[in-house]
Amino acid sequence: MRRHYTNPPILESLFELRLPQDSPWDLTIPGLIYEKIKESFPHKEQRLIPEMEINQTSQAIQHQTRSSERILFFSEDRKKLIQVSERLLVVNWVKPYSGWESFGEVIRTALQAIGETLEAKRIQRLGLRYINKIEVPKNFDLINGFDFRPFLGTHLPKMVTGFLLACDFQFTENRDVCRVTLSKGEPDNSENQAFILDLDYFLAMPSALAFDDAKLWIEQAHTNLESVFEGCLTKQLRSVFKEEK
Repeated sequence: MRRHYTNPPILESLFELRLPQDSPWDLTIPGLIYEKIKESFPHKEQRLIPEMEINQTSQAIQHQTRSSERILFFSEDRKKLIQVSERLLVVNWVKPYSGWESFGEVIRTALQAIGETLEAKRIQRLGLRYINKIEVPKNFDLINGFDFRPFLGTHLPKMVTGFLLACDFQFTENRDVCRVTLSKGEPDNSENQAFILDLDYFLAMPSALAFDDAKLWIEQAHTNLESVFEGCLTKQLRSVFKEEK
């Protein structure tokens, strides 16, 4: 059963679509997409976004930083954003989060716009990601608060000032992966402590999905993400988010 919270910890939610290199693309496509979404996303900006490119050779893993030009389309309140670059579509929604029904509708609108603009057959990468910032009092018990947490042996100090915990969980016969990371964050209130719970669900097999199956994929991805999110929490932590009955 889906849980609803009065005070959800979602800092930002993101959706990413990448198309294969053999997909058609030209400079007119961002403008054509804008014509289809401008009623809900009227504000347009152009930015250079730094990206990390990772290439593996027989000798080593090479990291290369480059900048890509993106066209950004903002909603009137600038809380929702659609980014378009070469063979790339990203949807962002920053807090306050209005629920999956609203966020899913924006994703479907963006997918429809790009699908009507160009002929896309396969998908290189799909991703659905939720970044949660959980702020609690300093005396909050990490061990009893999270069911996803670092393990500390009996001979280690109990005062932890920082950590990074990461796990990959496989779904759909290894086609999809949900990467979960938990780390310390910076609280807004100095009397509190903060944790960042980052859930990144993505298509792990490039080109394993047809473009027409993307809408079905996002629904299943969100269902699996909800299950993983709830699995990270204890009853104590859910009370912080004020679960609606």
